[in-house]
Amino acid sequence: MSDFRLFLLGTFLLIAPVIGVLQPRLALTPPRLSHAMVMTGVQAPVLEADFRMVGAVLRYTSNGTNPVNTSPVMSSQLPLRYPCTIKVTAFHPDFAPSVPAEVSCFLAGKPMRSFYVSAPAGEYRGSDSLLTDHSFGTTNFKKDYLGFQGDTTVITIETDPWQSISTLHLTGLTNTGAWIFPPEKILVTDAKGALIAEMKLTAISSDSQVKKWHEQIALPASKYQKIQVHIPPGKLPAWHQGNGQAAWLFLDEVWLE
Repeated sequence: MSDFRLFLLGTFLLIAPVIGVLQPRLALTPPRLSHAMVMTGVQAPVLEADFRMVGAVLRYTSNGTNPVNTSPVMSSQLPLRYPCTIKVTAFHPDFAPSVPAEVSCFLAGKPMRSFYVSAPAGEYRGSDSLLTDHSFGTTNFKKDYLGFQGDTTVITIETDPWQSISTLHLTGLTNTGAWIFPPEKILVTDAKGALIAEMKLTAISSDSQVKKWHEQIALPASKYQKIQVHIPPGKLPAWHQGNGQAAWLFLDEVWLE
C-alpha cells in the first residue's frame, strides 16, 4: 500500500469517531396522551400515555418545564390532583429525545346559579350545558362543541353573590381548514352593562392549524351577581381561501375562578 493510501486510511480512522459524534441522532416521536386538557376537582382524572418501543422510557414534569433524563419516570397511569402543566418526553439510548407532549390541568370552576348562551348556528346546536360539563372536547369539531357564526355570541352567567370572582376561562377549537377560528376579541360586562375586561387576541397568520385554545381573562376581583361575555363575529383573513367570509367560532368550556 502506498504511503498516500496509508495516510488517507489513518486520517479516516482518526476522524471517523468525530463524524459519528457530529451526525445528529434521529428523534423519537412524541408520546400520545389521553388528554390535551383536563379539569380536576373532587375526583382526580387519570393521565395515560401511549408509546410502544422496546427500551424507551417516558419521563415527565409537572411544573411546565421540559423533562430531562433524570426527571421522574411516568407509570402507566398518572393521577392529576391539582392545576398544573404536565409534559411527557420519550427517551431511548439510541435516539434523541422526543418533543414533549403536553397536557394542561385546570381546577374546576366556582358554582354558577345559571348559564345562558345565545343560539348556536346550523347543525352545531346543543344544550348550554355542553359549555359547563367540565369535559373538554377533542379536535373532532362534530361533537362536544357549540358552533356560532355571523352574530355576536353572548354568554350570560349568574353567580352566587357571596363568592369573589377574579378570572374567566374559555376554551375552544381552531381548525382553519374547516373555517373555525378563535375569537378576535372578548369583552366582559357586569350586571349594569359596564365593561370590566377586554381581550384582543393575536390573529392567526398561517393555514392548516388544528388545535385547542384556552384564554384566561383577568377580572377586577369582586362579588358579581351577573357577568356577560360578548364575542363579536370574526371574518376569515386575507390568506384564507374564504377571505372575508364569516368565520366559525367553536366553544368548548367556560368557567370562573
